[in-house]
Amino acid sequence: MSFFEVEFTLPQQDSYLVEVERQIQLKRKFLLERRHHLEKASRENKFLTTVKNDYQKYQNYILKQKQEQIGAMNTLDQYLDDLIVTGKMTQSDIEQSKKDKREILGEISKIKKDLDDLMK
Repeated sequence: MSFFEVEFTLPQQDSYLVEVERQIQLKRKFLLERRHHLEKASRENKFLTTVKNDYQKYQNYILKQKQEQIGAMNTLDQYLDDLIVTGKMTQSDIEQSKKDKREILGEISKIKKDLDDLMK
């Protein structure tokens, strides 16, 4: 016979639910205390702070590079638009430019997704 097959009387059910709630509260208190302890330890641990700062600098560097990549891709996209508009291209060149534009826009989307992932 398993635990779930046992039938409880109403007072037993109430008692059981009170105990479950008490255990949940104890676990919540433990987790909050643990979080507080870890925050305090990270403030006191200079090495951890240095590592965190280094990581932040690296993340900022990567974010800047990604933003520069988006800028460069947008410049290429605008250049292709300008070439198409001037009308000095053959039909084959126009088709190739449109294909290149789609690839550039796809790259911009990928880079933006990478940026979004880094910002989380």
